[in-house]
Amino acid sequence: MNSKSNLKKLHEEGLYRKLKSIECVCDKYIYIDGKRYTNFTSNDYLGLGQLKFSIQDFSEFMKIYSPNLSSSRLVSGNSIIYDDLESTISNWLNFKNCLIFNSGYDANLSIFNIFKDEDILVFSDQKNHASIIDGIRLSGLDKKIYNHLDYKDLEGKLAYHSNKNVQKLIVSDSVF
Repeated sequence: MNSKSNLKKLHEEGLYRKLKSIECVCDKYIYIDGKRYTNFTSNDYLGLGQLKFSIQDFSEFMKIYSPNLSSSRLVSGNSIIYDDLESTISNWLNFKNCLIFNSGYDANLSIFNIFKDEDILVFSDQKNHASIIDGIRLSGLDKKIYNHLDYKDLEGKLAYHSNKNVQKLIVSDSVF
């Protein structure tokens, strides 16, 4: 292993990364060295991290629902707040049920396991998020990668793998 040469190569290629200290996150802005920037780097797509809330309301909420569930929902029990939230969402979307995950990454790691041990061929966009790629890999499903947003390439791969006994699943990241 030659980590020094790998680091040198990263520097030379302009790919070396280092942490930036953020002074403040305020609405859609971040502050670095006293300067304000529009924050295009957040995973807070819905802006939930910027919601204002009352400390008193939060304290009352914690008294009711407790902050002390210390393992997964299957192990330590399922808080009724999850039941209520999932029911509200499924009713709103007119679905039979709904399941919330703690992150999109966990959802993508989990979702492909539904198809584990089934005869399914996954067609995955070349630039799908790492969580989609990891979810497919961990499920053990067979995967074919098509060129990014190249639907002619996808159609060609679908035609080449036209076995009618094998279900096809096309996966593309929603940000595309």
